[in-house]
Formats: sequence, C-alpha cells, structure tokens
Amino acid sequence: MRVVLFLISLVWQINTQNVFEKNEYPLTYLNIFHVKTNSFFAKRLILSGGSDSLNIEETKRRLRSLGIFREVKTQRRKDTVFLNLHDAFTQSLFFDYKFYDTLKNIGVGFEDDNFLGTLSKVHVYYFKKYDRDYLQGGLSIPGLPLKSTDFTASFERGENLKKDMLMLNPFSTPLIKKYINALYIKEKKDEFLYQKGYIIDTNKIDFSLFSLKMGKPVKKKYTFLPYIATEYLKTRDTVFTRIGAGIYYVRLRSLKTRLMRSSLYNDYLTKGTVARFELYPLLRGVERLSLYLNLKEGMPSVYFDGSLIYSISRGSGYARLKNKIYLRLPWRFTVFGYTDFGIIHKVETVLSYENISVFSLGADNGLYAYPPHYFNGREMALIYGEIRLFGPSYKKLLGPQVALFYALGNAGEHIKYLSRSFGFSLRAEIGVLGPNAIYALNFGFKKPFESPLISFGTTLDFQ
Repeated sequence: MRVVLFLISLVWQINTQNVFEKNEYPLTYLNIFHVKTNSFFAKRLILSGGSDSLNIEETKRRLRSLGIFREVKTQRRKDTVFLNLHDAFTQSLFFDYKFYDTLKNIGVGFEDDNFLGTLSKVHVYYFKKYDRDYLQGGLSIPGLPLKSTDFTASFERGENLKKDMLMLNPFSTPLIKKYINALYIKEKKDEFLYQKGYIIDTNKIDFSLFSLKMGKPVKKKYTFLPYIATEYLKTRDTVFTRIGAGIYYVRLRSLKTRLMRSSLYNDYLTKGTVARFELYPLLRGVERLSLYLNLKEGMPSVYFDGSLIYSISRGSGYARLKNKIYLRLPWRFTVFGYTDFGIIHKVETVLSYENISVFSLGADNGLYAYPPHYFNGREMALIYGEIRLFGPSYKKLLGPQVALFYALGNAGEHIKYLSRSFGFSLRAEIGVLGPNAIYALNFGFKKPFESPLISFGTTLDFQ
C-alpha cells in the first residue's frame, strides 16, 4: 500500500512491508497471521512544525518508539521523503512463564501491538502468580487525540483487586504543539507487605485520582512549555485537591548503535534532555513541589541515561535517582551498569509519586540470588553491573547472549548494609516475536560454592 501525503514543503510517500521476506522461508507462511501496517494510520503520526530535517528525524523516532517495526527508514529526494516501514511480528497467543526456584508466575492471553495494522495495542491476559491471580486487559492508541499524545485504557480484576485506568500520555518531542497529560485511576485492592519473600501483612488501598496538565510551547527548535495543572485525590480518609503550574522542557535527537541491548536489530536510542518542574502552591496544607529530570547522552560505543524524581509536600516526600550506562567493547562485548537509589519519607496517603508505599528488591528486579520481594522498605539502594557477550545471530531470528552479573543492594526502613548477588545469565533473543523478545535463565549466588537461586523470565529486568 502506498499513501502520498503533502505536508508543508515536503511530500511523503509511505511504503509498508510485511514481516518476513522471501529469504526467510518458511517463516513467510506466518505473514498470513499478521495484518500489514495500514499507511493511513502511519501518516497520522508524521510530525511537523520545525525544519524539514527535524520533522523527518522526529517522525522516525516517533514511529520507532512504538516497538512494532523491524526497521523504519527514510530517504529524501529534494522535497520528497520516502518512508519505508518494515513490520515486526506483533500478534501472538501470549504465554509468559517465570520461576524463581519454587515460586512461579504464569500468564496466558492474547496480545497484538499492531492490531489490524492500525498501530494500536490490545491485550487480554490472565496471570496466575505466586501471590495473586488476576485478569488484565488494555488498549493503547497512538496519536489520539493529538499526533504527539497517546491514549491508554486498562483494567485489572482479581481477588481483592479492582483497578481501572485512563491516560493521555504525551510523546516527548521538540515538535509538540499542545501539551495534554491526563490520568484517571480508580483502584481498590489489598497490597501485600513482604518479609524475606513471604507475605506477612496486607495494606488496604482504596483511592481515586484525577490529574490534568495542559499547556502550549513557546519555542520552536526545542520545547519550552509552561502549563497549568490540577490534581484530585480521594482516599478512604480524606480528599486532596491541588491547583498549580509547571514548566516542561524537551530537547531530543536519535542515536543509532548496535550490540548494546540486543544483537538482531539496530538500537535507536534517544539523546538529549527532558525536564519537568511543578509547583502546587494553592490550598493550604496540601502544597506540593516536584521535579523530574532525564539526561540521555552518548555515542555509538558509549551511552548514559540518568533520571531524577523528587517530590515533597507537607508531611511526605519521595526521591529516586536512576542511572544506566553502556560501554561497547570489541568482540561483541558490552559492559552495562545500573544504579537505583530511592527514599520515601513519611507517607501519609496511599500514594507516593510512583504509586508505591515501599520499595522492593529481589530476583524479579536485579538481585537474582534472592526471591522476589526479599528486601522491602522505604529506603532502597541497588548497584548492578554485567558483562554481556552477544553471540552470532541467524537471519535476525535467533540471537544468543551470555552475561556475567554482580550486584549490591538492599531495601529497608533504615539501610545499614548492602547484600551481594552474583552469577551468570543465559539469554536468547527471538526475532520472530518482535524486537524486544528476550528470554533469560539466571543463576544467582549469594556466596561461592553455594547452590544458586535459578530464575527464568521472558523479559530482562535491565535493557
């Protein structure tokens, strides 16, 4: 299918290509289960408002961010831009299996990240986890209601669990024309409290939250955007209403590299700065100040991604600092480092900034020698590093990996020491399932010559 779109001084010609090519026979038969991307929906995401080169680069970054294409390429000839989209296989009967020694998580369902070729994501899952069984479903539509805004709706239902969410989430781009960020959550559940991986108590969660932020940029080459903001939070005990304002700053571009996170596909990482500052000064007793800062810089052989979240209000506070660094070495080796530090201070409502009341660490997020939720508390520190070796790939269908990892971490009310976790991981990247389908079998040790804790999952904790 070809669509020709006239956009200011540029003419866009959009060509779409199905997943598997003739040289990937017999996988070409799987194309009958995949609906090729409809160019009409792709053209809705073409961005404008800056220079021609910026419009092209940001449109590619926008489409790549969806995670549904094997490749997004453009070629410009004078005032004509040829946009070529090569689909990834996004439709599947979902089966997710993770285990941590005797603890098991099983999920089944249906998912399609490019539903009927419309770029929309739909899913229905049923999870049978070691702590709760529940049903989950959702829908995400990019470019609704604006090109740089995505609409998401989801629900969860289970034993002592009911959650509904609606969200308008902006795509960070210097070409944003109107800023709309809206969130509605209604949740009622028993939140489990753990000690060394076992449930010891429950915390009743019952709240409704509505947040709306709106604004318009005042710069063209990058986004410097003031906005107004309001929050409404109703808990079992009280109601909080906040009115304030913020400043949103974005300056980004793309970086192309290989063999940092995967071996089958090129990595298109983001470089630049995203910052947000909010102040809710009105209504005495519920004032709040928050800051978000994200810095991304690098070259094809080294990349850094750091973020800071800080929020404080009367009687409570939250801070979290995360950093990632990649260093690509010869012979398909990559060094990866990750740090995560957080503190929750005097939480008096059911919500912290990230909707958590305590931090948790274990085999499901980096400390592979310990069961999930082994460490819990309002202070958290994690220092993680690994050496990755990417093996030879086969036609972008299978890419083996091996990693050696070492971590120090803890979470508690008052951290006094960091526990050790080290070991190795055997991984397989399955290209037929999409650009991010990585399976990992981890062997985590607390001490040398002791039996490891073995865990398996269909996603990596750190990419």
